[in-house]
Formats: sequence, C-alpha cells, structure tokens
Amino acid sequence: MSYQPQTEAATSRFLNVEEAGKTLRIHFNDCGQGDETVVLLHGSGPGATGWANFSRNIDPLVEAGYRVILLDCPGWGKSDSIVNSGSRSDLNARILKSVVDQLDIAKIHLLGNSMGGHSSMAFTLKLAGARRQTGADGRRYGRHEFVYADANRRY
Repeated sequence: MSYQPQTEAATSRFLNVEEAGKTLRIHFNDCGQGDETVVLLHGSGPGATGWANFSRNIDPLVEAGYRVILLDCPGWGKSDSIVNSGSRSDLNARILKSVVDQLDIAKIHLLGNSMGGHSSMAFTLKLAGARRQTGADGRRYGRHEFVYADANRRY
C-alpha cells in the first residue's frame, strides 16, 4: 500500500484536560503510527496552530517512521481558551504533559517554535524528567529561563 498524505480533518483529535479547576477541550492532530513520537508546539502569532505552523513537516516525518503530534495550545486553533495569570509557557507545558500522559506516550521528541520553543523548555525543565528529549527555537527578546552557551547573555 502506498503512503497517503495526512490531512487536517482526518488527523483531528480532542482530549479533555483539567487545569485550574476547569475542564479544557484540547485539540491536536495525530499523524502516523511510528514507534517514536515527535511533538511539535506552535508559536503565538495570529492564526497560529499546530497544523498551520508545521503541516509541511508532517509527511517527511511520517514517511521516516515517526508518529507526529501537533498540539493546539489553549487559546489557539480549536483548543479551548483559559484566563491565565501565571506563565503561559508553564501552562502550555502542563497541558502538554496531560496530553502525552493521556495518550500513554513514554518518550517524545519535542520541538517548538517561538512560544512553542519556550513552552518546550518549560516542559523539559519542570515536568519531563529524563524520559523526553527537546529541541527549541524559542523567543529572542525578554528574560528566558534557558541558559545559552554564553552564560552571561540572556535572551
């Protein structure tokens, strides 16, 4: 059987996640069936979603044998919104942990763009333990918890 390209509608899924005493309906796209899973976290620009930011990356990853998860962070795409008085990155990290735990995925390869990069770092530093790997393209301005190669320079 030949490979069929992934579509947004065919891969669209929802999970309920508890956060701050509320149940949020969180949207994600679940593509492919590989033994290893790549999770991609989008940035925060207008119209940003997992699919909008990363759809061109799905087919090469699936063809290479990976399962690919594109998460819509709370307030973006088809995911419910929530008023958040704390760190947006920490919120996104908690949502990601809940989704990964509900899907019973033991190890992920995590990549994030912009806000997604910062959320990836929050997840790795605070929630992941030693069972997950992260790569990030985080924000360039403002204070960042991630220490770069030059420890005297903060972004």
